[in-house]
Amino acid sequence: MAAALVMESLKILSHQVAGEQHVVALVCCMRGRHRVPSLYENRIVLKRPAMEKMMIVAAVLALVALQTAEAQQPSLQGAWEPQRYLLKDGGELAVTGLIFFAEKDWTVLFFVIDEEAQPKRGSGEGGTYTLTGDSLTFRHQYHLSGGEAIGSLPDSPVRMEIQDAAEAASEPCTIDLSNDRLTIHFPSGNAMTFRRRSGMDP
Repeated sequence: MAAALVMESLKILSHQVAGEQHVVALVCCMRGRHRVPSLYENRIVLKRPAMEKMMIVAAVLALVALQTAEAQQPSLQGAWEPQRYLLKDGGELAVTGLIFFAEKDWTVLFFVIDEEAQPKRGSGEGGTYTLTGDSLTFRHQYHLSGGEAIGSLPDSPVRMEIQDAAEAASEPCTIDLSNDRLTIHFPSGNAMTFRRRSGMDP
């Protein structure tokens, strides 16, 4: 509804007549209230006071539409449970654990498991993140990982790292996000799918 109102507001056009600022509005917004001058077929001309009011209304409606659109976007914030670990070579591994997203911070604990649901390797990581559209960038301040070879993944020696926020390594990813499903595409070519466990949905 707000978006439709903004579209009507955007039908207001700037027009210069005899050196003075005017606003040309489509008759569909004002039908029946003013006589249409023949000089502007299907249009009316509003002087400066009316122009200012119309522009304020247009700005307010645009802000409402933007807030409404943002409110309709699925939220990344919350807890997500991994479902599938998709490798770039076409392989797939079973995983379990949780990844959490707060407003700016994230943390994850996940395990790659075998056919008997026994953990073979795992990782605990955390830091901050930024999200712009479908571009998700992790900053890794904390990292603990290690485990056995499984599938096409080689042995992973135990690795422990702590970095200052300013020096934290970045990992640019892309995501597919809906209300209850998330897929993270990592720069390695691997991907992981998640199901929402709990969250801060709008």
